[in-house]
Amino acid sequence: MVEIYLGVVTHWAFWVVLIGCGAFYGIQKQFELPKLKALHLRPIDALRDHYVVVVFAVGGLVLAGTYWMYLHDIMWSVHAMVGRLRTLADAPTGENIAETLNNLAQGSALLLGALVAAATLIFTLLRTWINERTTRATEEGLITDRINAAVASLGSDKTVKAIEDGKEYTRPNIEVRVGAILALERIAKRSPDVHIQIMEILCAYIRENTKEELEKPREDIQRALTVIGRRSEKAIAMEPNGLIDLRGTHLDHADLRGARLPNAQLRGAQLNGAELMAAQLNEANLSDAQLNGAYLYNAQLNGADLYLARLNEANLTGAHLNKARLPEARLNEANLIGAQLNGSFGLRFAELRGAWARHLDFTDVTIPREQLHEMFGDASVILPEALQPPLAHWPTVDLFWFDARDEWKSWLQDPDGYVFDPTRYGDRYTDQTGE
Repeated sequence: MVEIYLGVVTHWAFWVVLIGCGAFYGIQKQFELPKLKALHLRPIDALRDHYVVVVFAVGGLVLAGTYWMYLHDIMWSVHAMVGRLRTLADAPTGENIAETLNNLAQGSALLLGALVAAATLIFTLLRTWINERTTRATEEGLITDRINAAVASLGSDKTVKAIEDGKEYTRPNIEVRVGAILALERIAKRSPDVHIQIMEILCAYIRENTKEELEKPREDIQRALTVIGRRSEKAIAMEPNGLIDLRGTHLDHADLRGARLPNAQLRGAQLNGAELMAAQLNEANLSDAQLNGAYLYNAQLNGADLYLARLNEANLTGAHLNKARLPEARLNEANLIGAQLNGSFGLRFAELRGAWARHLDFTDVTIPREQLHEMFGDASVILPEALQPPLAHWPTVDLFWFDARDEWKSWLQDPDGYVFDPTRYGDRYTDQTGE
């Protein structure tokens, strides 16, 4: 009898089952409480969203292992012990069976415990599945409530009494609206499933509140633009093309420095004087947009549609306009220093009157000589061989930036009478002119 007991409790499969059950219940306990989806900063946070799959997988392995490796041994052992107890019960009186009964009781308890643990796995799996469905329903309800509360706050107004006439006026409650916008941003970051819907809400809010021309966007509008512009690359990767729809909006002098707006719909948008330094506008639709005087230093406009766009006096220093569509775009007196125009389409039909070209490469750009004649440049501009020699009003030396700026302004004041005189700069350009 002792041999049976020792054989059961020392068998490796017995401990595999016990350890497997312990691991199963440990994982189930770790994730069974309803929790909102976290920021996925740690692997365990990402695992929490899919813990039901993990629990079912571990439970299935334990059940399979129990059945194939050990369940039949447990049932046989219990049957053998019960038979042994019956034999001892029928034995002659006076035989010392205390030790044997003790061993049988311990062995039976261990085996029955393993059987109970294995049997309850199925019910625990069902409970886990029900908890997960309840948790997800709770999460979705909480997220929906938070979004609804934030959207309601976006329409918050306050009553202000005017000092002049004593009348009361209703004005947007900027503080509450800004708080609502930041709350929506937080929800979008914590719950990626609703990121797209929240971006649509913010775009609709901007469109509805910028129908009239303002000197500059209100603080709440600017905050919404900032939230849209600082989306992470991971969030942008989830978005369909054209999700950011700000067509026809009045956003003059908006601050969008470094904003991430790839594939944005900005057709007809008013962005005169806007701060767009280093903004990412690749593949954006900016057709018929107003960007006069906009600051686009180092902006990414590769593949952007700029058909009929107004970029007069815009600063495009270092801007990337590779493969951009520029037919009938207006770049009069625009600053094109160091801009990249490789493979751009329609530049020959754009207006470039008075534009300032410096450190530009026109070898891969189709542009007629007549159009270059309307621009100002110097020897830093690389022209294809067909457009040589340089234009008469273009200095044949590579001017320093501040000298080039002064010469450009002088040319703008009198395009027909302008003549570059290198002697006014002493011997600064002697090595280039050969004098």
